[in-house]
Amino acid sequence: MNERVAPSQQALSEVLASTTWVCIARIMREKAPEVPIEVRAPEKLVELGRSLELVEEDPQVVCMCSGDVALELHDGAKLLAVLTVHHGTSISWDRWKSHGVLREPRPILDWLASLGVSWLLEEHLEAQQRSVEDSKAEARWIQAMPPCLAPFWDPAYDGRGMDWDSLQEALVAAYPDPEARVRALLSWFGQGEGPWSGFPVYEEIPEVLLLDHSTEVIVSALLRDDLSPAEWEGAARYLSGWEFSKKKPQDRLFLPESLRTRLRQHGMASSHKGNRMRAMHAFAEDVSSC
Repeated sequence: MNERVAPSQQALSEVLASTTWVCIARIMREKAPEVPIEVRAPEKLVELGRSLELVEEDPQVVCMCSGDVALELHDGAKLLAVLTVHHGTSISWDRWKSHGVLREPRPILDWLASLGVSWLLEEHLEAQQRSVEDSKAEARWIQAMPPCLAPFWDPAYDGRGMDWDSLQEALVAAYPDPEARVRALLSWFGQGEGPWSGFPVYEEIPEVLLLDHSTEVIVSALLRDDLSPAEWEGAARYLSGWEFSKKKPQDRLFLPESLRTRLRQHGMASSHKGNRMRAMHAFAEDVSSC
């Protein structure tokens, strides 16, 4: 058995130059056609070769999935190689010890789409759009952050390693009044992506900080008549949240009826079904069911 080697453009180009036809087979999704697609047109084979341009250095990438599309390269009756496309970003070959990383995903995705295998391109474009939307949402979130916390912002935050004491100290210095402090946090918490669960991990930061404040202070702040929509959103999200119910299980029972009604109405107006269900349960008219 030959020892596996690092991916190389030369080896890939050589096998493609010897290829007289390709079979697009073993497509790993239900969206794919049942019958394999044979590609024999010389111009399409040339296009395939141009679409598989690797980065110069080997980053030693190995995707753990089984791949999306297998390209069987043939020279007449002889099978030369089987290349597996992974997400349009890399290809695997049993001669290589790691994946060949493609310089650009679009060429191979466009080539496949031109032959009727369009779902990979569609998924790629959808992922690109989600990435753009995620970036905009993160930018809005940072803009809404209390300015005193900006020095602590870490775009790589994954739920660990945050210096919570320093954040609280910065908040106290910027907002000596406890009610002003919780209002700043509620406003920030109310400007997330929308869902009250399944949100980006960085959106938990104001929730963690709010849990260090008494519910009495939060209720007092909410009884003011000048709250913004973002503050109401943050309040409904926080007080109906799982972390609040776990760490302060009795506190929701003591919310004034008028406040429960206001929070329930706010939550029921949400476009997200999960938010509406949370609000209905957390701020129910029957306090015993909360």
